[in-house]
Amino acid sequence: MATVNKTGAIIENTYHSLNEEVCPVPKSAILENSSSALEEIWQFSVGGFLFSGAFWLGLERLLTVGKDDALFLACIAFVICGGVLAVSGYRQAQRRVSRLEKYIPNDDS
Repeated sequence: MATVNKTGAIIENTYHSLNEEVCPVPKSAILENSSSALEEIWQFSVGGFLFSGAFWLGLERLLTVGKDDALFLACIAFVICGGVLAVSGYRQAQRRVSRLEKYIPNDDS
């Protein structure tokens, strides 16, 4: 049960007492943020792996075979795709964090 006073909400449980500053967050916001977190992690991880693997393989092919190698040209495309995927995963994570930060009261006052 949560009671509200001038200092904010207080949570009192039956098995122990907890006096901590809390802020209300809608259940839908918590569910939305928790469900998108795994997707963002996978996007960033797979994009980073694809980018780094294609970068180093492309560099190796460029130095050993030359710029007319088909595998080197494919690596250029995969570096771009991996970079876009990693950046989009990172940007989505940043947007999720900024959505959660709007529920935290500003302590500057």
